[in-house]
Amino acid sequence: MRQYIALLTAFLLLLSAVPAAARHDEGPSLAEEIQIQRERAERTQHQMKHSLASMEELARRLPPCDVRDELLGEIRRTQRLAGRMASNTERLLWVAGSLVPERSYSPQAMSDDEFGRIRAALQRQWWDDARQRLLLDVARDRMFSTRQVAQVMALFTFGDAKVEAAATLYPQVVDPQEFYAVYDSLTFGSEKDELRRRIGR
Repeated sequence: MRQYIALLTAFLLLLSAVPAAARHDEGPSLAEEIQIQRERAERTQHQMKHSLASMEELARRLPPCDVRDELLGEIRRTQRLAGRMASNTERLLWVAGSLVPERSYSPQAMSDDEFGRIRAALQRQWWDDARQRLLLDVARDRMFSTRQVAQVMALFTFGDAKVEAAATLYPQVVDPQEFYAVYDSLTFGSEKDELRRRIGR
């Protein structure tokens, strides 16, 4: 409990010490600090719940007596207090977060080095269907630029496979306004029409 109160006090001091317009080049932003404190508070709350549950289990092993009942009552009161403190901390964090000016988030395409490794892995596949299966795997948690999509399409042999690759990667593209450039990688108008149909453009 003392650890939790100390954490909450430190967080309040942090909020009073860091202005909302803190410069982002001087370490973590206020929004990042709030997230860090939220994670710490959650870890502390979890530890408290675990400790109180262990204490309750030990108390229940005692033979029935006044001391056992008093101890269980004290544990329940502490659990309620911990719940109220957790709720108040969450409200405080929410209020603090609402005071931080929102910043637009721009996703970034993977680095050239990482893309080079992925392209090399695709090149090692013999057939378009094997490349497509690998592409599905790597595209799940990576972002691509339109330029990178065009380079991936060039690795496929047939037009329908190029269309499939482009349609697969389109949801992961960081610059969809530039996606028109990939149509130059397709030979036939029917392939371009199929890609437009697939991505809804």
